Amino acid sequence: ARATVRAPFAGRVANLEAVPGSWLTVGTELMTVVQLDPIKVEVQVLEAELGYLQEGRRAQVSFAAFPGETFEGRVESINPLVDPEQRTGRVTVLLSNPAGRIKPGMYAEVALDAQSFPDRILVPRAAILERGEGRTMLFVYEEDGDRGLAKWRYVQTGHESERLVEIIPGEE
Repeated sequence: ARATVRAPFAGRVANLEAVPGSWLTVGTELMTVVQLDPIKVEVQVLEAELGYLQEGRRAQVSFAAFPGETFEGRVESINPLVDPEQRTGRVTVLLSNPAGRIKPGMYAEVALDAQSFPDRILVPRAAILERGEGRTMLFVYEEDGDRGLAKWRYVQTGHESERLVEIIPGEE
């Protein structure tokens, strides 16, 4: 009755630790206050891919709790420190959450819009073959009259994703 507790932002009380009749001292944790709208999603990104990200880029987030539904957000910040053990950097994505459906701690899968490389030749990762001498190759379809032939070509690869590999134009 003699004290007022104020949070520095509008939010909801979670994990209430104090109950009527509790004896409290300075530094006693009373509760956790969470902000649900907007909500922040923290993503661990491999250090090799951090250079392709920028604050403000789009992010698509899906949650196990909402199968088939995708939420749109944006990259709010990229932590300048890399975890030396995991070799990852923390990227924070900001999502609108007006109904409060997304809860802190939910499992999420995140796709981040990274730097774009226009006018590149991309092939499925499964199309790339490695020869014993460490050279990479793929098969190219060439028309031969009324039928076609698959001919192999040595190639030099560039950037890669989970599904696609860039082919760098070269001599072969």
